[in-house]
Amino acid sequence: MMRVRQLDPEFARQRRNGWKKAAKFAAGLVGLMWMVWLLDVLTPFTARYLSIFPRQPSALSGIIFAPLLHSGLSHLISNTLPVFLAILALLGNYPKIARRVLLLAWLGTGALVWLFARSSWHLGASGLLYALLSFLFVSGFMRRDTQSVAISLVLVFLYGGLVFGVIPDKPDISWESHLFGAVMGITLAWWFRKEDQPVFRHYDLEDNEEERGTVLFKPLPEETSSADPAQDTRRLTNSHASLPPSD
Repeated sequence: MMRVRQLDPEFARQRRNGWKKAAKFAAGLVGLMWMVWLLDVLTPFTARYLSIFPRQPSALSGIIFAPLLHSGLSHLISNTLPVFLAILALLGNYPKIARRVLLLAWLGTGALVWLFARSSWHLGASGLLYALLSFLFVSGFMRRDTQSVAISLVLVFLYGGLVFGVIPDKPDISWESHLFGAVMGITLAWWFRKEDQPVFRHYDLEDNEEERGTVLFKPLPEETSSADPAQDTRRLTNSHASLPPSD
């Protein structure tokens, strides 16, 4: 008897259907980032004053608004596709906990930056991106779900180089946001490790030799000898039988 584990068909169908809603939500959030950038370009609005400045009470609002703000067009473009894919993967693969993870990653990363980062203006979605990517990667292997692991491997292939973003080598890059985002993502992956688990069904298969294509050789019945020796010789020749060795 052999037991096989497969994803529950109804659960798989619901998860496939959820990707459309996930794509709309991810596109809406990325679109909001572009709208804020246009507002900054076309109006006297200054994004910097809604950013995070550590340990300044007047900059606490940056915890909410900083991920929507960017220092320029190139900064925004570099974050657009990765943020879209990360949110898409989060909502598509973990629909029950995705919004809680997104909210906690958003606010938690910003709060850590406000508390512990160096005294400078911190803005951009990079901290949130690091939180989501680290959550997806760690959570995929914790759950041992094929789709989750596949998404994790794809993310490593596409954005594995981002791990160097936590190194403080460039003064104009908020490596603190990257570092605290990664810490927050790993923490959330552990915290929600038992929630939104994939649903499996187990099937018992009989260990049948014929179904596996095994051919069993059985001894043939003994042939009766005829009175005609020549006929016996023809029978032996046609059946490719071997004569016993002579003494």
